[in-house]
Amino acid sequence: MMLGLRCFVLSFAVLVGSNPVAVAQEPQGFSLTYDAYVSGLKALTLQFDLAVDEAKDDDSDAAVVDYRAAVEIETSGLVSAFVGWRLEATSRGQLSDAGVQPEIHRTANFRGDKARRLTIDYGDDGTLVVRRQPSVEEDDREPVPVTEIAGTIDPMSALTQALMLAKDGSVCPPSIRIFDGRRRYDLNTEPLGEKMFTRSRVAAFEGPALGCRVNFKRIAGFKVHEGSNDGVLSADIEMWMSAVLGNGVWVPVRLVMGNERGRMIVHLKKAELADGRVMFGE
Repeated sequence: MMLGLRCFVLSFAVLVGSNPVAVAQEPQGFSLTYDAYVSGLKALTLQFDLAVDEAKDDDSDAAVVDYRAAVEIETSGLVSAFVGWRLEATSRGQLSDAGVQPEIHRTANFRGDKARRLTIDYGDDGTLVVRRQPSVEEDDREPVPVTEIAGTIDPMSALTQALMLAKDGSVCPPSIRIFDGRRRYDLNTEPLGEKMFTRSRVAAFEGPALGCRVNFKRIAGFKVHEGSNDGVLSADIEMWMSAVLGNGVWVPVRLVMGNERGRMIVHLKKAELADGRVMFGE
């Protein structure tokens, strides 16, 4: 695992023309921009930013990758005229031989004049401090048993881990235990093989991509009256990935999500390195 993380960070150093010493001084990373379509209409825009920095663990000689992941999703196009919605989320932590260790996770969800906020602080002893607005009781949710929270990570850290460890021929992450501050669920994947894509009016990517089928196993913390339909967690998802950054890092280039409410297709629009160099799109 650590070899992959070292290559991940050092590859950015090569691409931006820096030397290995500079890697530990200045964060490296990338930004991904996506457009999501429903019934051919643009519905959402998504921006994902990942900054990484290789440093030394104070207690050992093992390399540690510090990460900061941020995402912003909001309604777009004609949809935004009827439904004004925005989600902001950030996570910060470390990746090492021991795996992902989040330090803090924050989300803010805005719809009209209503806001939902959440913060998870991760203690060194494995304890979590969660602050929610609204509370679990106000949100009509089942409480998540403490025994189910141990060993979980937040959704943004799960995505970071999946991207860090993806490699040629193996882009589907193993099962990940996730607690988002309200709900507890497992992310599971299975490989779909390779598929060729062609460019279209809304899809800039063309070429081969490796696919994963993604599904979520609901554990606890779901609303008492929401049934089985819970947005993306109840969707059948296909995630197709390619190494468009040019440095061996695999990122999603297309996602197809469907449930009883309909189907959404998400296309990669732009992939950019931390130094501003555009590696895909315009």
